[in-house]
Formats: sequence, C-alpha cells, structure tokens
Amino acid sequence: KEVYAGDATKQMQLIYERMAAILKAHGADFSNVVSETIYYKTDNDIYFKALETRAAVYKGLVAPSASGVRVVDFASDSALIEITAVAYLGK
Repeated sequence: KEVYAGDATKQMQLIYERMAAILKAHGADFSNVVSETIYYKTDNDIYFKALETRAAVYKGLVAPSASGVRVVDFASDSALIEITAVAYLGK
C-alpha cells in the first residue's frame, strides 16, 4: 500500500514528520539542516503548493538552501516527492 498515493502535499508532510523523528533521535532538529534537494514528479503548481509544508516546518528558523529537481519518474509510481537532506550535528 502506497502512503498518500498521488497527494504531493501529504507525502511532503509525512517526509518532514519522518525527518523530524530522525533528527530528534540524533539530538537535533530542523535548525541543524543545512541543505535539501527536493525531487518532484508533479507539475510546478502542485510542487509550489506542497512547498507550503516546507515553509511551515522552517517557520521561525533560517531555512537551509534547497534545490528543486523535477524528475520523470520514481521507483514507485505513486510517489510524487522525495527529499534528500544534510544536517550538521557538530564535531
């Protein structure tokens, strides 16, 4: 079963929820993220709407640099968004 198949905004929300859990497990939060690459398989209007989720995640923080890359396909036909993030954890 695909998670939120065909819904880019909900997929992005889930990705950021999972990222938050991973960061927390390492004693970090979104303020530690220094770079993101967001891969998307939607039209630009849907992508920009989904980016409102990113804005909410980084509200009150300095958001990291980000690149949006439109792709033709993912391994899963239902996936519309994938994010690669780099976080600086210190020493």
